[in-house]
Amino acid sequence: MDVKLATQVGRPYDAAAVAEDVRTLWNIGRFSDVRAETEEDEDGVDVIFHVVKEPRYSIHEIRFEPHPFGLQVTVEPGTIMTRAQAAQSAANAREQLIQKGYADAKVDWRFAPTTHGEYDLLIKLEPGNQGRRHKDPPLPSAPKAMCESLFEERREAEYKGILDFNVSLDESGVPVIEKGKPYTLGRLTFYGHHHYSDALIRSHFQIDEGDPLDLFRLRQSVVRLNQAALFEPVDERQVHIATNEKTGVANVTINLTERKRHAWSFSGPVPVAASITGKIISTYGLSFHLLAFDTILKLTANKRLLPVLSLDRAFTPAEGWKSGLMFAPQLGWRGTVFSYASVQLQQRLLPKLAGTRAPDLAVQSGDKTLLCRYPKPRFSTVRIGASFVVRFATTFSGL
Repeated sequence: MDVKLATQVGRPYDAAAVAEDVRTLWNIGRFSDVRAETEEDEDGVDVIFHVVKEPRYSIHEIRFEPHPFGLQVTVEPGTIMTRAQAAQSAANAREQLIQKGYADAKVDWRFAPTTHGEYDLLIKLEPGNQGRRHKDPPLPSAPKAMCESLFEERREAEYKGILDFNVSLDESGVPVIEKGKPYTLGRLTFYGHHHYSDALIRSHFQIDEGDPLDLFRLRQSVVRLNQAALFEPVDERQVHIATNEKTGVANVTINLTERKRHAWSFSGPVPVAASITGKIISTYGLSFHLLAFDTILKLTANKRLLPVLSLDRAFTPAEGWKSGLMFAPQLGWRGTVFSYASVQLQQRLLPKLAGTRAPDLAVQSGDKTLLCRYPKPRFSTVRIGASFVVRFATTFSGL
């Protein structure tokens, strides 16, 4: 190593210079321990620097356990990192958790070797209970016409894979847009799926590796995955995007938590139904239903209880017409057809009625910040009422 030290052979011994050299060696970041000692003889003083080499790790990616909680801690692939730098990254993660309201957050870290000779930095998060966060006063709204134009501009940027989209107003009130560089999707990785195949999960995503990283399509893909109800709801805390400015590639990691493979459900008041459901393999489940007041449903006559054993395949957007099936011999072919039709109708209509959403947009105007609120779908009140009607009608027709 080419290190320029203040202590030099032939110069008078200077304790202050030796102390400065110790600090220099520490600041290089290549040693885990540095100390200096002197040995005197008849020719003068020998200065010996004892150092312990600090291990260095080539980083493949940063991973969070159990999921990122919306934290922004990224490094470029191939970055050389020491243990001190890893500890600093973990400290940054804890600070972000505290800012999110997790005052008792605990963070641990470790290096995990990969098959390519690199290492993943695993950051384990124990956030604890989230306290109440201070709510800032609502931001004033930006002009509606300007917001509509900006949302269109942002959508065009997202379509090209541009992640950074910032807006400010100049002195005359004209929007000035600053766009980042476009990114393509490198790797799309899922963690936490033990009973479902990677191909099944990927089939819900409307974006492929190698395509521009369209945030709108990524959000819609997460909505489709949530609609499948295979996992606990996924939000921005479970989606982690790691960008590489040099290559223009962004890797997306999504942390999943599988739902319990058995559940109780009750519905009422009339007709009253109870069911016990358990997953048996992949998207198939075995259910036992107990229907009461079945004379109202016209399923049988002069009976108050109807036990039904069924083999179910829950609806998933990716499988479409091949899902949402229920095989129940006790209900006959009519009951099976009505159940299938009601599930398909409900699962296809409700997303249409809910419409699409996107994040609001902040606009900087001098020292103030204006907010463009993403508009609600047209006829939102009618849509809400229609959604209630669809849920009610399809639930009872399915029963």
